[in-house]
Amino acid sequence: MTGTKWEERMITYPIPLDRPSRGAVHAVLVCGSCKKEVPYRIRGTGPTRVRRALWLLLCLAGLAAIYFCVFRVDETLDALGRSRTAFYLDLATACAGLYALIWGSVRWWREDGVGIMTPKGKDYTHKVHR
Repeated sequence: MTGTKWEERMITYPIPLDRPSRGAVHAVLVCGSCKKEVPYRIRGTGPTRVRRALWLLLCLAGLAAIYFCVFRVDETLDALGRSRTAFYLDLATACAGLYALIWGSVRWWREDGVGIMTPKGKDYTHKVHR
């Protein structure tokens, strides 16, 4: 507890893994804190690089949308016709580009090829419950 606020910190443990050269491996590891079994999917180096490249491509697409809709707004509105609908379309595209830029960069930075999975194949977060 710091001051008047609770500070929540996650306890992390290194995951002993052997990354496959291709494809993905499903493994069950034991959590170092709660001692429960947690299923993981470990992707190889090739699929991890492809996913990182796709996230980077999303960032670049968002950056291009922002460039054409904000910094080149006069040319874009001239091409669409100067109307209120065209302005709102331009603004919506710029907002979508900003969202793609932020989301893509966060995912690109965090992509390491290791993910927690449920037996049905859906991702979930494993948290320590006190």
